[in-house]
Amino acid sequence: MTVRVLDYAGDGGYFLADPALELDGLRHAGPGKVLAGDEHRSIASALADALAPSRSDGRRALDVIIAAPKPVSVLLASERREVARSVVALHGRGVEAAVAYLREEGLGCGSTGAPRAVGFTHGVNRMLDPHLHTHVVLSLHDEEGVAINAHSVRMHAEAANALYLAALRDGLPAAAGRASWVTPAGRMHVEGVDLGLLAAMSTPRDRRGRVERSGAKTHPSTAAVRARWDGVLATYEPVDYSPVAPPRTGTLDEYRFAATLGDGLVGRRRVVRAWAMASPFGQDPRAVRASVSLLAPGLSGRARQPAVVLRDDAGVRALGARPLETGSLRSWLVGRAALERHLAQGFSLRHVLDRRGATARERLSLARVDATMRDTRARSVEPRPGALEMPTGRTLS
Repeated sequence: MTVRVLDYAGDGGYFLADPALELDGLRHAGPGKVLAGDEHRSIASALADALAPSRSDGRRALDVIIAAPKPVSVLLASERREVARSVVALHGRGVEAAVAYLREEGLGCGSTGAPRAVGFTHGVNRMLDPHLHTHVVLSLHDEEGVAINAHSVRMHAEAANALYLAALRDGLPAAAGRASWVTPAGRMHVEGVDLGLLAAMSTPRDRRGRVERSGAKTHPSTAAVRARWDGVLATYEPVDYSPVAPPRTGTLDEYRFAATLGDGLVGRRRVVRAWAMASPFGQDPRAVRASVSLLAPGLSGRARQPAVVLRDDAGVRALGARPLETGSLRSWLVGRAALERHLAQGFSLRHVLDRRGATARERLSLARVDATMRDTRARSVEPRPGALEMPTGRTLS
């Protein structure tokens, strides 16, 4: 998990004391940024507001930690400054998207004021390895003093995690000139990042996979961090292995979507997570959420739908994998509705896939489905210049 939600009972001094000098020149301002609330207030003042009032058990806020995967963090050390600066900015946009999701869907911010949030971004861990991460201090109360549902934030953390990673994969080609994709097993790769470098710049872990922490928290200078990174770059042993990116199809990985979605009744947050994780090269988080709204328009709040309906094995089998681009997805869904009308007449899905043996009446109905799909595609909005070409599904003929 790159998004973790912890309780915080401190006074904020830990966050204000770290100037994150390792990111000097790679960010527009200091390590702190107001993510929700009055953007014109000082960081110290905004943090104080987020931490007040405390609860009876001593908790004052949630510490939502959003960390980039190691192949992304390593780019801070291995790439030239302009690229590293773009990577930090991309991380910031991903953090903002994750926080927006937690506030809007995790907490369902509506008539009451939204909780305040202040983020503190750093680029190293205690061992001075590249570790791009942000601590988001999320208030336990909204602007009117009403307590928020911390449990709901935790319940939505996995979906926020998937959205953040989808944003990174989607933005890395523009930020760093490198493709990024997720394997069927869920491992994120970044084109050209050597596995030997990843190992050399990774904190050791014990047999249970837990990070072995050593030493107190320090605030090293920019020069000290750079010297550490340059030393590793000069001495690490490359691994003669380059993961091969899958072909870009512009469509959902339907197998991964189904596996992530699971069985039984599912809510919107699980669908958001599954869609984001099944976008091999990522997708803008806003587009992910829009796609889920198209796929399951009635799925909000505590509403649930059967996972088998959302997997839609019959529709995917007949029309092909669902497109990621929202305009093309709309066209796919129009075709799916036409297919549903065809099947509702008692016709067989088998003849949709192979028309041999179909009756004349059945062939006429299938021709109407084909015509609907062609007409929908003809009126679809053209993709933006430079955007990936997204297939809109195959015809039935």
